[in-house]
Amino acid sequence: MAVPPSKEIKMKPEDIIVSKMDNEGRYTYCNDVFMEFSGFFEEEILGQHNDLIRHPDTPEAILRFMWNKLQQGDEFFGVNKNLCKNGNYYWSYVNIFGNYDAKNQLIGYMSTRRCPPPEAIDFFNELYPQMIEIESQYNDSGEGIDASYNFMNEAISKGGSGYDEYVCSYFK
Repeated sequence: MAVPPSKEIKMKPEDIIVSKMDNEGRYTYCNDVFMEFSGFFEEEILGQHNDLIRHPDTPEAILRFMWNKLQQGDEFFGVNKNLCKNGNYYWSYVNIFGNYDAKNQLIGYMSTRRCPPPEAIDFFNELYPQMIEIESQYNDSGEGIDASYNFMNEAISKGGSGYDEYVCSYFK
């Protein structure tokens, strides 16, 4: 994959991106703010997998951690670098949680994204390349992802908290 241009599109505090996905991670809904930031039209988004906006600077360990939390019925909070259609990118503070029907059956996921504080962007902008480097050092991608995940937890635990507490601490 070609390296995307490094032009950052900044979210404003009032921007709230909302999307829904089915159980396989394909978009079933997106709001106008999602389309504005991603650069995609609704017909280009719906039915596409959420990898559509995955920036190559996002470590595999973050994605595995996210899906593991969601499959356990937990919410995911994170700071993500998202890819725009034209190759630009934007950082977002994301909250993803299960979407259930009237019979309490999981029918997909709901995601909201908002503007992360600059210090969160700075931390993850430094952490993610280190995690990707660790992942690239292993022939077995599972081992690399595990090593990357452990590195992330060590970096975060220096502040005395786990991943969830650390990410959410930016918004207290």
